[in-house]
Amino acid sequence: MTSKSSFLVSMKENSKRRLWVWIVSALAFMLAFPALTALTINGIVRGSKWVAESYGSTIAEEIIHERLVGSMFSMMGMNTGMLFLTSALAVISAIQGFSYLYSRKKIDFYMGMPVKRKKRFLVIWLNGILLYMIPYFAGLAISLLIAAGNGAVNQSVFVSAAAAMLANSLLYLGVYHMAILAVMLTGNIVITGFAFLTFCVYEFLIRMVSEGYKQMFFRYFSYFGSDKAPILSPFTMYINLASRFSYANRLDAKYLIGMLVFAAVVGVLSYICYLKRPAEAAGRAMTFEITKPFVKVLLVVPAALFMGGVIADILSFDPEMSMDGIGWMIFAMAFAVLLGSGLIQVIYEFDIKGCLHKISHMVISAVAVALIFIAFRYDLFGYDSYIPNHNQIKSIAFVPDYYEEGYGGAHFDDSGTFISSYEYARRNMQLHNVEEICEMAERSMKAFD
Repeated sequence: MTSKSSFLVSMKENSKRRLWVWIVSALAFMLAFPALTALTINGIVRGSKWVAESYGSTIAEEIIHERLVGSMFSMMGMNTGMLFLTSALAVISAIQGFSYLYSRKKIDFYMGMPVKRKKRFLVIWLNGILLYMIPYFAGLAISLLIAAGNGAVNQSVFVSAAAAMLANSLLYLGVYHMAILAVMLTGNIVITGFAFLTFCVYEFLIRMVSEGYKQMFFRYFSYFGSDKAPILSPFTMYINLASRFSYANRLDAKYLIGMLVFAAVVGVLSYICYLKRPAEAAGRAMTFEITKPFVKVLLVVPAALFMGGVIADILSFDPEMSMDGIGWMIFAMAFAVLLGSGLIQVIYEFDIKGCLHKISHMVISAVAVALIFIAFRYDLFGYDSYIPNHNQIKSIAFVPDYYEEGYGGAHFDDSGTFISSYEYARRNMQLHNVEEICEMAERSMKAFD
């Protein structure tokens, strides 16, 4: 009983320190649900007079009911507005909850209190979840009551609202843990912001650079089947989940499990970093010294390759036609390595002289950029010359260039889920004389060479 009582007291005390976040969350959901619900219903009902005059009262009633239900289905379901609101509240809650780690005085104060470190983390973490879930549930419940009172609720609206609450909660958990991890790895709020943005865009940048260089140097590269969207991202999984739900009216377990696993893994990493975080890291750019060189190289290398790709695009560089412009591309990558390495070191040390330090990190980044560039430039892994053994192929799908762009039809699989034109071709446009097709491909490649 004493332990439970002590935990509840800690929760109440922490809630008092986070009162403004509670207010922001409550106001956000009052505007996002009840206020918007009332305004939407009022707007539709006000237009009922014109509908009645045009179609008659009986038909108008059916039309208005259909509009009300449709608007509630969309508004209370998964949508872009909830994605941004959920993400914003998750970042605010995470940074505000653990912001005491930025100040050595506050750390000394908390460390002097008779509260275990694990318990303090649990209190802050749990409060951060409750300040999202409680206002969300309250705002949604009030909205459903308002909508039901105006005849704008049916089973589909309840299903949409329940599915959205589950998906939004998992999205919140994933983004919340990403922001907490950013706090644990950094020592001040500005660098935390940059770290969180890096988590959000890093995989996208890697994929964009990879596909850009394949398109530039590989003759037989095709965008069909490739995707720049990050796989390890709660945002991508949420968007895919919402897309599948809008077509099939059911939640895809694959994305739900993916979001849950992502949130769990990042949450565990955050907790481990919290336990290992030294108190003297407050105010530093990075919490752990061992991560500094890895972070620098992992940021500089793709940034330099990206800069090279940008310059190549500006110059309309096409290796198939001419190698003119490759010098500018190499110069841009070298300059990006120098600038990026120096700038990051300045941020690490909070001293302009830092740009002249850790030259070894700069050399490692330059070597990595050069090796990756050479691998693409000279196709060291044989991308353009690769033809699979026909014994390993069951069937071949023939998809002409620009098939996806030229055909605007929509395709659905047997379960009613929307699939792209490329996916439709991959599943259905199958050729089984694979040996002859592989031979034809080999001959055409040799002739083209």
